Amino acid sequence: RLGGMSQADTLKARGNEYFARGKIDAAIDAYSEAICLQPHMAVYHTNRALCYQKKKAWTQVESDCSKALEIDEMSIKAHYLLGAALVEQHRYSAGIPSLQRALELCKDRTVAYKDDIRRAMLSARKKEWDEGSSTSLSMLSRAEEVMPSIISAYFEQQQQMQEGASSELQQEVAGVGAAATEALQLLRGV
Repeated sequence: RLGGMSQADTLKARGNEYFARGKIDAAIDAYSEAICLQPHMAVYHTNRALCYQKKKAWTQVESDCSKALEIDEMSIKAHYLLGAALVEQHRYSAGIPSLQRALELCKDRTVAYKDDIRRAMLSARKKEWDEGSSTSLSMLSRAEEVMPSIISAYFEQQQQMQEGASSELQQEVAGVGAAATEALQLLRGV
């Protein structure tokens, strides 16, 4: 068993060297071999996840980080990389809590990439806000498109139903129409 750990550590070191030289696929292979020898070492999974992050292979990052967190739920790197991968997939409601957890764990330990985690968190919140804002604006735009036809159809129906109605009732319908037009203008002003 000790020999297996030593060989796995050698493979991890080799993966680190490959990663530093930008040979991402070779690093992935080295970390994968280390994982085969010692599958319960979270760091092998997170190192490979970092390689996958460089390749923008978000589902592989997610998979490796999830496995790392099964092994070590206190892994800052796993929470950070998982959160970043989820955010890249526009899954903010899952990604932001992972980034928050990484930041919480940083309080108890010195982590060289704490500022990176903080920046990722701020970026994730901004992306979530921007996406939510654009969704709201598109919904508002759609409402502006359909409201006039809905209002028009309503009043045409009302007029047909009330032919021969008193002038008071006709004025009331016209007043409602004016109020609806004003509401539409206010909606456009939002």
